[in-house]
Amino acid sequence: MTIEIERATTTEPESPKSAHNLTKKAGLNAASYLLDFTARTVVMLLVTPILLGGLGKSLFGIWQMLLKTVSYLVTADGRPTVALKWVLVNEQSNPDHSKKQQAIGDTIGVWLLFLPFLLGLGGILVWGFPLVAKVGAADVATVRISCAILILNFAFASLVHLPETVLEGMNLRYRRMVVRTVISIVGGFASAGVVYFGLGLPGLAAAQVILSLVTSFVALTVVKSTLKWFRLVRPTWSGTKAFARISLSFFGTSIVSKLIVTCDVVVLGIVASAHLVTDYTLSSYAANVLIYTIPAILNSAVTGLGRLLREKRHDRVLELRGEMLSFGWLMMAAAGGTILVWNRSFIHMWVGLDNYAGHLADILIILLTTQFVFIQADSETVNATLRVRAKSILGLVSTALAIGLAVLLIPRYGIVGLCSGLILGRSLLSLGYPILIRRNLELGSVPAFASIARPAMVMAALYSVSAFASQEFLVTRWLVWLPGVILTFLLLLATAFRLGLPRDSRRSLVERARRLVPG
Repeated sequence: MTIEIERATTTEPESPKSAHNLTKKAGLNAASYLLDFTARTVVMLLVTPILLGGLGKSLFGIWQMLLKTVSYLVTADGRPTVALKWVLVNEQSNPDHSKKQQAIGDTIGVWLLFLPFLLGLGGILVWGFPLVAKVGAADVATVRISCAILILNFAFASLVHLPETVLEGMNLRYRRMVVRTVISIVGGFASAGVVYFGLGLPGLAAAQVILSLVTSFVALTVVKSTLKWFRLVRPTWSGTKAFARISLSFFGTSIVSKLIVTCDVVVLGIVASAHLVTDYTLSSYAANVLIYTIPAILNSAVTGLGRLLREKRHDRVLELRGEMLSFGWLMMAAAGGTILVWNRSFIHMWVGLDNYAGHLADILIILLTTQFVFIQADSETVNATLRVRAKSILGLVSTALAIGLAVLLIPRYGIVGLCSGLILGRSLLSLGYPILIRRNLELGSVPAFASIARPAMVMAALYSVSAFASQEFLVTRWLVWLPGVILTFLLLLATAFRLGLPRDSRRSLVERARRLVPG
């Protein structure tokens, strides 16, 4: 975590109008994601007890492992949509649309090139997953059918989600805000209905496929009505080869990103058991909300940096990065502390304390989440520069170390060992990514690590107080829990803002917030 605000000294000042437009789009994209994710979170709160009751603790854990494991196949498609997104980020202000159109065509070409390889790996996974996950003999056929359906869904993911990628790359994610949210709500309740009527894991997998197709259709409709230049062009062999080189430069970093997000569940299930996966998944549910929301909000700002990078206004990019990390720190200090206070009560009322991982595991899950938020923010900033080779190497080394330590610690310490190993291994990324950002922006390679002392001490104090408070009571009524959560969050937010951030950081965040308010 590095919170640094460095003022531009050699570039021309950004015009108020363009700065306002970037801020407005970032705010709308963040609002779009928050609306969608809030809806899905609320739906999953209601649906998860149904899934847990219908599948049982063991199959529920296997389903979580299956989702995470099959998602690794996405990296075997050559990562053309990741490359497309960042090409569009850098070209979004270019009035010549031919390069964007050809990039879309070459994305399809790369996907076709890698499709046989992806399907081959999928076949191996269908056969091997039940063995690795220690699935009981009675459930092997069901799990393999579910795995095959999910693999087909992920095999066509790059093609199906291409319209959404275009919207994200052009900083227009917000254009399909309401409809996407409605689809998420319907999809969540459809999953519950599938389990309720006894269709089990294959039904859940089929629901995922239908949800992907409907989402893609909506995104395609929005893209065609918003971007008049959008059309599918025929990929060329020379263009596909050139785009494949760009895509493969993101291959390593995509594997790292996928492992960072999903390896915890998979490693825990392989080394320990599906039952422990269920405890970990449910206990970290609230923390996962932060994992998917805060980085997504920060990423909404990163996609707006394409013009600044194109103009080589690197000092300004670094300044905006400082604002992003200040915001991420503020949200984690308040939300992380709130989860530490109230998570045990939440699990008790939601699915029962027999699914709670424990107090120490709770603390480590929040620390792991905090670390992830800052790593992911810096990861996206490096991606925006399109110079990701060193990042991929560093990420693979760090991830291998994290998984190795987790495998060593899980047999003795369970979930606590998992979190401890991941935190230690990922420390390489916490230290290395800030250095890579400055190097890619040609601003030297020595970030201001001293600037994190004050935020780190304040966050440690807030987390310590929150962890202590959580042991003192257990709330058993939602009408008491919800007001308590709101008041705790607001109190921690105000305290963190006043004590944890320097004056310049507070002023920058307030000014940025004012730009989001109409008038």
